[in-house]
Amino acid sequence: MEERRVAWRKAIHGTFSEEEMAESTRRITIGIGLLEEHLSKHAWLGSDNYSLADINAFNLAYALPLTLPELMNDEKTPFTMEWLRKINERPATRTTWDMGTNDILKRIPILERGAK
Repeated sequence: MEERRVAWRKAIHGTFSEEEMAESTRRITIGIGLLEEHLSKHAWLGSDNYSLADINAFNLAYALPLTLPELMNDEKTPFTMEWLRKINERPATRTTWDMGTNDILKRIPILERGAK
């Protein structure tokens, strides 16, 4: 789709307008709020157990506390931060991180328990 190609070019070259960035932040803020609301009532996203829904959402959300700390942090989103940490602590998550070509955990220390 041409719309997606244009969006990716803008992302690569950093040419989003202030209005586009504001709209993106608005949408992310809504999504973070919905995630926090759900996780305040449920331990996991798709069911009472860890599932593919959690794996997929973790992949989308793990960097948000680092990139948007004003929106996602221990004070504003405690349930989401706990959910991120539970997934980050899973052996399969650790094994997957270890398979990467860089030490991503050093870039996202906020997912470690006790980090602020």
